[in-house]
Amino acid sequence: MKIPALARGQTMVLFALTMLLTSLLVLMTLSLSTRVKEKMELQAMADAAAYSNAAVTARAYNEIALMSRAQIGKMVSLAAVQSLISWSSYFMAQLMASIQSYNMARLPYIPLAACCSASPACVTCACATKALLEISIQQTKLSTIYASLLASYQSLDIAAGAQSRRIQGAASAIFVAQTERWMNLQDELNDQTMAQEIVNKARAGSATPNELTAPGAGDDVSKDEALVTGAILPVVIAHDHHSFAAMGSRGFSFVTSRFMGAPTLLSRLAPLVAPDTIQVTNLGSAYFSDTMTHGSFMGTRTDYVWSEDHMDLGGGGALPNVVTYIRGTPPCPPISTGQMPAAALLWSTDSVTNASFHTYLPGGIMDPPAVHNLGPCINCPGIWPQFVDYNFLKLSDHDDLEGQPKNHAVIQRDYGVREADMAALKANYPWTRNFGFNFTNSGASAQSRFDNRGVQLGPQNGSLNIGKQTAVSTGIAYYHRGGHWREPPNLLNPYWRATLVPYDVDDDNKNDGDNDIQDSLNDVGVGWAADAFRALDVNGYKGGP
Repeated sequence: MKIPALARGQTMVLFALTMLLTSLLVLMTLSLSTRVKEKMELQAMADAAAYSNAAVTARAYNEIALMSRAQIGKMVSLAAVQSLISWSSYFMAQLMASIQSYNMARLPYIPLAACCSASPACVTCACATKALLEISIQQTKLSTIYASLLASYQSLDIAAGAQSRRIQGAASAIFVAQTERWMNLQDELNDQTMAQEIVNKARAGSATPNELTAPGAGDDVSKDEALVTGAILPVVIAHDHHSFAAMGSRGFSFVTSRFMGAPTLLSRLAPLVAPDTIQVTNLGSAYFSDTMTHGSFMGTRTDYVWSEDHMDLGGGGALPNVVTYIRGTPPCPPISTGQMPAAALLWSTDSVTNASFHTYLPGGIMDPPAVHNLGPCINCPGIWPQFVDYNFLKLSDHDDLEGQPKNHAVIQRDYGVREADMAALKANYPWTRNFGFNFTNSGASAQSRFDNRGVQLGPQNGSLNIGKQTAVSTGIAYYHRGGHWREPPNLLNPYWRATLVPYDVDDDNKNDGDNDIQDSLNDVGVGWAADAFRALDVNGYKGGP
């Protein structure tokens, strides 16, 4: 059948319309897939930024913890120096006690020598006179040794006091380094500095680099959790747990309990009294306390550093210095003993309190307070330096993960910037086709106009700007030491690590209508996204960032 001329070309028209629809669908598919790809890229940047924030925080906490350990080590060194000062004082006390012990050892011979004046032929005259002479010679020898040591001892004692002040000063200087590290962390978290560095790297591969930003307003969660009201206390007055850590770190028995020092004392004193014999005992310790506690943890505070050496009254209850004169001859006593207690005490305070005390007995030497004063007090009275500490108020808040700092990284892509760069738009996004049309006659109100750009809603929706694609990621710096799952977070051990976590990892992201994700979205100017997230969240959505 012959087709009328007017009916020809229908297939071409239908084919053209089909190709138009097919092209539109292809372009829409490319456009949508591009948006999905760009959202995935944006989320990858946010994840990298959140992990970087967490890693920077964990690294800073580890450095602060190591500096705390170094500070505690300095204070332990201070206790060791104090031990040496007290120990040397105790040696001087034992030397003087030996001289005075001979005074007691000579007492039995004095009445026996009295008969010499009545009759030189008295049977005890010779042996008593001999004993008194030998004891006198020993005392003179010991006194000479004591006098020769005294000047050197006093000079070295002053130098040791200065060394103690330098050690405490070094511990105080570590606080300055801790504070500097805390401030550096603040700089790295403020204004999303780490996220911005990642964005700057990503811009190198973007056709429209200015569309990528890490808005500085997105830093509130990171600052609050890590710095402001979160895990760190930059200025700490309470120091008991630090001083207890120092007490537990003293370790070496010479500092903690010098009962083993008696053999060393004996090896130094025995040649001085030979051929007579000497017996000594010792119990000593250096520690931090507000009162003299002999190294126990009974002190309620730790304002001062103490060091003491004294007699060991445990067990047999022996006195610390027993000299035995063994050269007597009958009819005089062949053996005579003398006993004398000895002790040394060093109490170092701050320079403001100015009440340091150092003495040893017998001997009666007492230094002026300035010799063993330490540095100025922060929390007076006290000798403990300041330090950066973990916020102990957070440790009981399990819903907030004991204060372990969470962070948000917020990255945005502003399609309005791309839309304004028409040259880049045509060259790099050829499939993007933006158009608008009215749902009613052209004479109708613009309230019914549809805008396909996806940058700004129409007037009927308040002309809301929806052109900022936003990605949020959550990271956390957490504390864990292998095999110690119950150990609470702290800044005494460097076991801080970093990872990414779900947005609802703590109680600040519950279905209560107000959480950190919403705050972060509102802060960066996409309140409409915060409202959408809240609507999803309260209805059980679990696919958030």
